[in-house]
Amino acid sequence: MEQQIRFNDNKSLFYNRGKSALGPSPRTLCLLLEYRAQVAKALEPIFTDGLLNHFTIKLAEQEIRHFIQVNQFMQFTSKDKLQLAELYKDQFMRIWSLLQNEGAGEEVVQQFFQKHYQQLRTFLIQTNSEELFKKYTMDPHLFWVPCEEYSADLQVSWLGLDVEHLHPPVLDLGCGPQANLVRFLREKKIEAYGMDGIFF
Repeated sequence: MEQQIRFNDNKSLFYNRGKSALGPSPRTLCLLLEYRAQVAKALEPIFTDGLLNHFTIKLAEQEIRHFIQVNQFMQFTSKDKLQLAELYKDQFMRIWSLLQNEGAGEEVVQQFFQKHYQQLRTFLIQTNSEELFKKYTMDPHLFWVPCEEYSADLQVSWLGLDVEHLHPPVLDLGCGPQANLVRFLREKKIEAYGMDGIFF
């Protein structure tokens, strides 16, 4: 699954000006077409041991983190997470059926993936509005959303910070992976910390 996610990394889910940029990787096609019995055996415990709910919730959490990494302006509620988990549950049931169907060829697998991407697009539009994704329809590749990398000077200016009169310690929530403001304040000998998935 990680390999399949990496294959589609940096490709737009919403591109609509030509052939879809997304699809199954050659390795995924090989697994689903040539090794379907082995894949079915590997997945069987998920269905027979009652692990499907747990597995799909974890998968939904991972995918929501991935969506937010692409665009930090996306927002999701716990209800949205459960809705996405249900979508993945449906997908796994369909994969299970596909694996049992010895006659299913590459075209069927391609159709399966395209339906999955359509469901993800619908989910994102329902949860975050169509307006947010208009720009993603224009290019097959994703674009950088620069909100996490604002320079420290720009942040100080926008926030109207009087650096000389800050009362430490300072905590920057959502500091971005570079923690630019935190590093800037520390250079000024101000005790500062940042949180953005990891703690600085």
